[in-house]
Amino acid sequence: MGDSALPPGWGVRPVLCTPAGVDVPSYEVFLLLGLAVGAWAFVRSAHGRFGDGPEPYMLLAAAVAGAALGAKLPVWLAQVAHGGPTTLAEWLTGRTVLGGIAGGAATVIVVRRRLGIMEPLGNAFAPGLALGMAIGRVGCLLRGCCYGKPTGLPWAVDLGDHVARHPTQVYEALFCLALAAWLHGLSRSRPTPGALFRLLVVAYGSFRFLAEFLRTGTPALGGLTLAQVACLALVATYAMRRTPGVAASVEAVHE
Repeated sequence: MGDSALPPGWGVRPVLCTPAGVDVPSYEVFLLLGLAVGAWAFVRSAHGRFGDGPEPYMLLAAAVAGAALGAKLPVWLAQVAHGGPTTLAEWLTGRTVLGGIAGGAATVIVVRRRLGIMEPLGNAFAPGLALGMAIGRVGCLLRGCCYGKPTGLPWAVDLGDHVARHPTQVYEALFCLALAAWLHGLSRSRPTPGALFRLLVVAYGSFRFLAEFLRTGTPALGGLTLAQVACLALVATYAMRRTPGVAASVEAVHE
């Protein structure tokens, strides 16, 4: 759901602060913070291979551009199917993490091959991407988007309608934080190139598929939401790829 579809005052803290009478939106702050942290982690990792060359920054620019387009394109298509968007605000709001992952991965593959880099670079992206996603979900909680179904659990949150809901944003933030730590640990064991990104996609896609049962959404195909269908497609695509060395990497971390 885009921000334009949320009622005024919705969320835990939609406005982070108001310096000089100017509202600073919580979602955008944490989105940019997550992007900055993920970018820093990638550049720091990539410098070990490229040194001070421009390649890390070119690849990072490709990832950001591809992720931005991939995150928006499914939303735009859904809006067009329902007769919109009709305003600039509707064009700019709403995005999907799954589309962002797919779009970013596709553009990085194209650009690295244009640069003559044949070896996958997903290992450099994966830990920072998971950490950035965790930070971004804090913004979702504060804004109130990506919200859960009603529940009687003691840790439920009220987003403004006096209904206790699953804090699905917190669930995902904690999962992504743990995933980032796991991937960072695996990175020390020199895994097969691209293995960590494949692990990220399979792990996150599987988690997100299950988390969708707790989120408010509209079934679209066989009782599943569009996000769940996308999760199945992503997980199937990456799970079928051979990842030699992953098992050895996991064992090395637990030795």
